[in-house]
Amino acid sequence: MALRLDDLALLDLAVAPRLAHPSRALRLLERAGVADAAALPLGARDAALVALRVATFGPEIACVDACPACGAELELVVPAAALLGAVGGEAGPLAGGDGRRPARPLTTADLLAVRGLPRAEARARLAAAAAGSDAALTEAEIAAVERWLEAADPLAHVELRLECAACGAGWARPFDPAGLLWAECAAAGRRVMREVAALAMAFGWDEAAILAVPPARRRAYLELAAP
Repeated sequence: MALRLDDLALLDLAVAPRLAHPSRALRLLERAGVADAAALPLGARDAALVALRVATFGPEIACVDACPACGAELELVVPAAALLGAVGGEAGPLAGGDGRRPARPLTTADLLAVRGLPRAEARARLAAAAAGSDAALTEAEIAAVERWLEAADPLAHVELRLECAACGAGWARPFDPAGLLWAECAAAGRRVMREVAALAMAFGWDEAAILAVPPARRRAYLELAAP
């Protein structure tokens, strides 16, 4: 993906209302100019988010988590290349009780369609949507669809395997590229906002003029304006 989030996009995201997943994923991709993001398979959507993160902030994704056993903080860096290498699985057709049927990965539109439903009902509806079934699926069929989805769309189900250096406990944490990128964009947008405010007060420039100045030159002007 050649697209990236520019300073104006970061400013907009910094003051955007809080959005729940998956709406924040759509806002990020739409702000970057990705068309019809809601129709992308979840793995392709998350690959686009990772590529967008790389284009905007660089290839190494820093994450922080707390050990569930002792509370110690763990810092790690997730290489984007390893994640993007997981795109595209070989799942074959989906076998159901009524024979083999065509199936498809889930999309953000599917997730939005079940938002607010009880977890069990949402799970059943998502499985039926993936299996292309109008009838209710049995628990065994739902489980089979979920196994098929894990094989067909692996980047939609990424878990980070973590180990605590302090106590040795191990645990898994789902990887959430939309949540991580949203937090980074909000922090970067607030930083740009502070730069705009400082340069406006120092030189009387308006926001458009300040954002037209490349970041490295903006920092040089900030140094000149510092007391």
